[in-house]
Amino acid sequence: MKLLFLKLFLFTIFIYLVSCDHENGKTNQSSFDIQTNTIAEIDTSIFLSQPDTNQFFQKQNLEIETDKKANTCFFQRMEFDFPIIKVSLGDTLIIKNVYDWITSFQTEYDETEIRNIIGRGGKYFHLGGNDIFEIIGFLEDEGEYVGVYIYSVDKMTCEILGRAIIAEETFWENGYNESFSVIETDFTLKKIKRVGTKDWGDYTKWKKDATITLIKFELNGKIFLENYIQ
Repeated sequence: MKLLFLKLFLFTIFIYLVSCDHENGKTNQSSFDIQTNTIAEIDTSIFLSQPDTNQFFQKQNLEIETDKKANTCFFQRMEFDFPIIKVSLGDTLIIKNVYDWITSFQTEYDETEIRNIIGRGGKYFHLGGNDIFEIIGFLEDEGEYVGVYIYSVDKMTCEILGRAIIAEETFWENGYNESFSVIETDFTLKKIKRVGTKDWGDYTKWKKDATITLIKFELNGKIFLENYIQ
């Protein structure tokens, strides 16, 4: 009887211990699942919300550089009052008339900053422009060669957008090269260029050619040239 009671008691304890181990296993498994899911959620959240630091700093540096250029560009920092060549000479820009006009007027502005932008010239004049760019011109006199140049300059960054020769004159022993421009609209000029050379035989016969070039300014300041043979 005592032996039967002892066996029954031991069997009850065994059942109880097995039941406890099973519950602990379920508890541990649940904790592991919860912990794993939590870590996955945290990692996913980090990947979704973390910004691209390289793109952020690149964008920030670009904005700083743009602001810096805008603040240092001559056309953003101060008003300018260049003489307007069309008002003084009309629609036809012949090299002699431009030369006489430019060499006669006295500048009332500091040319240093414009020269720093363009890198050459002096006694600058204003041909036209809009909110994006300005068209600045000047005469270059090298003695045997005289030319009138125009540059389109970005008003925000002072970047040179394009350049063209609108009038010139040069002569040599057996030839010549001369051109002038007609202002057709605010952003279109028609340049007529004439070239003459003597025949290399007896140097008495001349060969003459004429070319027409349309100089067009696009709305962004870029210059587009169209050539025609007259």
